[in-house]
Amino acid sequence: MTILSRRRLLAGATAGVGTAILNPAAPTTSAATRSDIPDAAPLDPVHMLTLSSADFHPVAFDADVPWSQNPDGLLRGNIAGFLTFHAPLHLPVGATVKRITWHTNANPGVALDFIRYRPATQNTTSIVATATSGPTAIAAHAVTPDHTIEAGASYVLKAGGFFGTAGIYGATVEYVLPPAGYIPLTPFRAYDSRWIGAGGPLAANASRTVSIKDAHDTNTGAMTTPDLVPVGAQAVTYNLTITATAGIGFLAITPAGAASFAASAINWSGPNQDLANGGTVPVSASREVTVWGGFTGSTQFIIDVTGYYN
Repeated sequence: MTILSRRRLLAGATAGVGTAILNPAAPTTSAATRSDIPDAAPLDPVHMLTLSSADFHPVAFDADVPWSQNPDGLLRGNIAGFLTFHAPLHLPVGATVKRITWHTNANPGVALDFIRYRPATQNTTSIVATATSGPTAIAAHAVTPDHTIEAGASYVLKAGGFFGTAGIYGATVEYVLPPAGYIPLTPFRAYDSRWIGAGGPLAANASRTVSIKDAHDTNTGAMTTPDLVPVGAQAVTYNLTITATAGIGFLAITPAGAASFAASAINWSGPNQDLANGGTVPVSASREVTVWGGFTGSTQFIIDVTGYYN
């Protein structure tokens, strides 16, 4: 997926290349260059997320139906049969989706949709159902009313129908970013060193880089909600808890990739202490932080995220 300015897109930039997840042998040719998107009323300020045909993958129950990408990037079924393709849509929480433009091969029969899924309630909602593609190859559909990307929800673009002759090159999503500022969140468990495979106690003079973008089950560590800290977040507020301490020591926390730290985030003075402290830390582009152990002790540690700055 590629984020493009409107000017660059209208000049005919080639859509980004995705990775075929469900069919590793599938071609990953980028979508054909398109320069004929209708010049609808400008959206200002507008951002564009362009998905190529390689970003669309067959859903599980259609995974065995033969399909392919043409050299020009057209995604289609190899036989006249029903297929459904999904493309995950990753936008910042709070972004407002304004318009979706579909790029097809002008053969009617492909149902196009913009879908929201709420894992907490297992609720699936069609935000924009556009009937079918064709007879024109470019179809721009306003999102009415504007849809604001929700924290904890996941989104996909869906193309489904009889793909024997019909096909899709990709889609373009136009959206407006939320105002810059602090976004409070219902606190969620981002990391716990006690989870199986999470690394265990952090020793003195050691460091560990952890992701803070997803919510996890507090007991098992299984991910429950992805991307609560969205792409583009600059910093997070957090509670850092230490437990099962040994010796004397401290932890520091920095953006992932930092070469060193300048101050501690929490300190302990003996064994078997349970302590917590809140703070704010910038995050890396991958929404990760690095935790550093200092002095002579070791400890288990837990990170709960309470909000972020976009």
